[in-house]
Amino acid sequence: SEMCIRDRNIMIFFKLFYSFSSIFSQRDSIFSQRDQNNTWKFKLGVNFVQDLQDKTPFSGFSQFETTAFNGLPLFISVEKRINNIVGIDLSASFNRWESGKGIIAGTTVTEDVSYNSVDASLNIYLNKIFSFSSDIDWLDVYAKGGFGYFDMPESAISLSFGAGFSIWFSDKIGLDLGVIGKRGNIVRLSPGLEEIGHIQHYAGLVMRF
Repeated sequence: SEMCIRDRNIMIFFKLFYSFSSIFSQRDSIFSQRDQNNTWKFKLGVNFVQDLQDKTPFSGFSQFETTAFNGLPLFISVEKRINNIVGIDLSASFNRWESGKGIIAGTTVTEDVSYNSVDASLNIYLNKIFSFSSDIDWLDVYAKGGFGYFDMPESAISLSFGAGFSIWFSDKIGLDLGVIGKRGNIVRLSPGLEEIGHIQHYAGLVMRF
């Protein structure tokens, strides 16, 4: 049944996240020394989700009515910084496509469709690797990749890749903006397995402590 498929996907996600976090939380690291001033980050903001079919990654800005940006379009993220270069991030998102306007897999939805997702990823801080902002302490630039679970309303385990940046107003508070591309296989009872992809844009406040 659809409920069994959804429960199975949730179980797979948490098993993957446990393995993922165990590997990268080891004490020894091949990277540079730990950044004691940026141990944890918390992000709270908004997101919108756009269909990928026959569109560019940023077409949602010009066709905003087709995206998911209704209800409570919330984006929440908690990140554990391992060292100067790498962080482990766990995020959750909530959104909704509006009936008669939203587009999923190239088709206009005929009823409101909720979007819920959980994602685990590695954040790689490019400015720490290449030192291109070594004299700009108010900017962080990162690439990210990992896996996740989404429900729209069918559930799927997804792979995700993205990028973003943080602008720091002080040592503790800043503005974070980013984009994530997600690709997953939805298991349908009929006709079967279907691949679906979407892009998620997010923006919000970030706090570090």
